Amino acid sequence: MANGYDDDQFHNITETNQLRFQWTFNASATQYSVTIYENNTPVGTTQIWLNGDTGTDNTNFGVLSVDYGINIAGNNYVQFNGAVTPNTTYYIIAVPSDGTNDIATEYSDIITMDLSAPATGGASVSDPGTYTTTTPILFTWAGFTDAGAGISYYEVESCDGMVLGVSTACDVSIDAHWSATPTAVAGTVVNTSGYGTELFADGETVALRVRAIDKAGNKSAWVASDGITVNASVGDIGAITDNTGGDGARGSLEDTTVTFYWDDLGTDGTGYTEASGFIIQVYELTTGKSVEYQGVKTSAFANNAAVGITSPTLSVNAAPDPNQMVFSFTAVEGRKYYIKVKAYDDAGNESPNWVESSVVVVDTSNPVVSSLLDTSNSGTYTGVVTKSNATNQVTFTWAGSDTGSDISQYQLQISNTGGVYNNTYPPTTSCVAAVGWSTTTTTTGTALTTGGFGGVTIADGNVVCFRVQAVDGAGNLSGWTTSDGILVDKTAPVITDMWPGVNGPGDSFKRPMLAEQGNVDANNNRLGRIYWDDSTDAASGIDYYEVEVTHSCGEVCYFNYKVRADRIGAASLLSYTQYRLSATSIINTASTALGNDTDTLAPADGKYLNFEYTNGEFACTYSTVIIRVYDKAGNMTQSFISDELNI
Repeated sequence: MANGYDDDQFHNITETNQLRFQWTFNASATQYSVTIYENNTPVGTTQIWLNGDTGTDNTNFGVLSVDYGINIAGNNYVQFNGAVTPNTTYYIIAVPSDGTNDIATEYSDIITMDLSAPATGGASVSDPGTYTTTTPILFTWAGFTDAGAGISYYEVESCDGMVLGVSTACDVSIDAHWSATPTAVAGTVVNTSGYGTELFADGETVALRVRAIDKAGNKSAWVASDGITVNASVGDIGAITDNTGGDGARGSLEDTTVTFYWDDLGTDGTGYTEASGFIIQVYELTTGKSVEYQGVKTSAFANNAAVGITSPTLSVNAAPDPNQMVFSFTAVEGRKYYIKVKAYDDAGNESPNWVESSVVVVDTSNPVVSSLLDTSNSGTYTGVVTKSNATNQVTFTWAGSDTGSDISQYQLQISNTGGVYNNTYPPTTSCVAAVGWSTTTTTTGTALTTGGFGGVTIADGNVVCFRVQAVDGAGNLSGWTTSDGILVDKTAPVITDMWPGVNGPGDSFKRPMLAEQGNVDANNNRLGRIYWDDSTDAASGIDYYEVEVTHSCGEVCYFNYKVRADRIGAASLLSYTQYRLSATSIINTASTALGNDTDTLAPADGKYLNFEYTNGEFACTYSTVIIRVYDKAGNMTQSFISDELNI
């Protein structure tokens, strides 16, 4: 016990409200007179005898009893047992005596009995706001009070908003949310990035809790800040898709509502979950115009006539993905749009990169198939008949156009049933009644050589029909365009024989060209006639005959006629050629004619060819006569005589 009572000491009694003063007794003293003061007012005196006895209890100062003894440290003490008044100061004055005279006066320190913790009724902990872009974070607090000894210092703990890797709120009452060891702070402000394992990282909502410690060691309840989110950056948005189904490639729409989508997973993996809104740049390629919108996750923007945008809106796609954003507007037919998007947050961050969509073409008009041809690989009547090839293939060509999104593909079907072939000059075909269409195949080209597809095969004798439908980039369809049909004819005409002779098949081929051998006209020009059996063709029909006469009387010379099978008389002549005939041996084409044979020397269903030439150039034997028969598909059969032929 020091002499003097200038310095305060503080005590928070938590057991039995015992107030003990201890000191080393004066060696000359046989007794002590001890007076206790409460708030500087003496409230009673007790007498202590060193032989262990005490005087009569003096209770008028609130001390129920007085103990005297020697504590474990070897010091004497006096202990007052009673109801000590909280937040009240106490000290004693002890006067030692040898039984006759007072020896000295000893004073204790002043002791304040502080039994209550600091109050938090008006206490609060503040941070810079809702978001911060950097750490450390400055926290301040105020409003802690203490009615007793006064506040000595504060303790702080941090929370990073994560429990076992899962984001959660920082609950002031759950110790597991906070750093394990409190940190003492003398003032009312800290600038920190967290304590212990509760360190502040980007994307976390963090907090600080504070409690006051008074001079007696009493601790207040914890008071926490309301949380601040660390947004050091905002990530790029995810890939942008659209309602054409395209992603990264040009798509088209068959209506005028354009919609773009993006989600919260960006290329850097952080996403835009912490974003509060977006910057959207809309580009229209047809006009070269653009417009920029900026707004929170649910926004309606102004129309823009220059770009062709009406009712642009931004919203959250509640189903199926609540983290997916939807930007939609009504567009103008024929325009081409794409967008660029960045995210931003309330902390002022923007995504580091623009994310760009594919181009969307607004196309509500149908494409057109402007032509369709079925072409043969040979034959006189291309597109009507063909003798095809070994695999019965036919070539089809077509053309189409689209003013909006361009043609993306063609749909094709083929039929070998119901088409009609008309054996006329010229022949015609029709696919009006075609049935049994194949399943559809597609191509991006404008030509196809095929022997059939989709369950339909092409065979000899088929009238093949083909139809085409165009599909544009928006999915719009043209009507079906159908070919007029083409007959596949691979079978050559039939020639029974050339007329073999006067007396029938067993006779020699030696015979006159006319009934009267050596027939001449009035001008002494020789008249010739060549007979042959009529020919047949069951598919495309006979087109023309080719008659060729060659002789070698001195030197080889010949003439060649082509006559149309459907004409009789001079009009039948298609062409002729003469080779190495002398100038005086001239073919008279006006006398050349195809006729139906009625001569009794020839078959009644036969044909003959009259010809007239001057001079006697062909008046010899051992000439060769060749008959070639062509059908309308270009197939040919020939028959010939290489025997004595009198002209």
